[in-house]
Amino acid sequence: MMPTSPRRLGTLERLRELRVERPRERPSAKAWGVVVFGLLLATGIHSALSARSLAKQKSALLARHWALKSTFGPRWELARTAVTDSAVAAACEPWAGDYVHPSLRGRKWRSEPAVFLRLGSLEAGSPEAALEAAKLSPRDAFLSCLRGPQLRVGEDGLARFHRLQEAFAVTRLLDDAWVNNVQSAGNDLRVRVFENQFAGATQEALQAAVVLVESAKLVLVVVDEMGSPNDTDGRAIEDIQRGPHGMRIMLSDRATRVQLARIRVEPSPRRMLAGEGHQADDDTLAAVERQSMSCAAARLFDAAIDAAISPP
Repeated sequence: MMPTSPRRLGTLERLRELRVERPRERPSAKAWGVVVFGLLLATGIHSALSARSLAKQKSALLARHWALKSTFGPRWELARTAVTDSAVAAACEPWAGDYVHPSLRGRKWRSEPAVFLRLGSLEAGSPEAALEAAKLSPRDAFLSCLRGPQLRVGEDGLARFHRLQEAFAVTRLLDDAWVNNVQSAGNDLRVRVFENQFAGATQEALQAAVVLVESAKLVLVVVDEMGSPNDTDGRAIEDIQRGPHGMRIMLSDRATRVQLARIRVEPSPRRMLAGEGHQADDDTLAAVERQSMSCAAARLFDAAIDAAISPP
């Protein structure tokens, strides 16, 4: 092993001394300020560009929307309010007693096309709330059990009934709520959802949806009485429909909005038994009970109309 020269040892010792004596170099406050400012500037530019792009997306979508709304909006509003106004009146106004208009005696109303809406009384506090509830309005046993015209073999007895939500699926973008949702969208992914909805609302689809309601001669509204919010104990409308409760049924002329009949019924529960030895699960049993109550209500409605228009 070669001996280390004194000169080399001195050099190493001097380097160690310098390392201890020299203060550690740290970024200055000015350097940190430049870095932070650069990051903030980049973030601000990115946010501004993103906001500008998002605003441009919304503006382009709402411009196309306005063209459709100016064409179909007034027609749809007139058509749907004939239904929602009837629902609000049936649910919110004090019950004025049963009534049947004399014109039903000579009118073949049982064969006329009708718009159907069923909802709970607490779901019809306003036209907007009634329209929202219309999305789930069931095509249930009430319509199936309601007496209709004599049918030929193969004809659909429910074909003359249209649920309001069948049109709502397309026409929802004609309402102000849709515009408000677009304007409040916080990112481009959310805007794309509305763009997809708009893409499905072609002029042909909107025309068909509006005509679906406009072509109806009658409006048939069924309101399940739910009492006050405290009376329901948090029960959903589906639970109320399966047990004894009052039901308000209103029939009106869609074009003139003349009330043709209002009947309140209280159907009795009637259990429809399954096959021998078969125990239905609760969901199936609940569905059977709801359908049974609805069917009984339709028959009571039919009987009340017949009694009112029968010759003295």
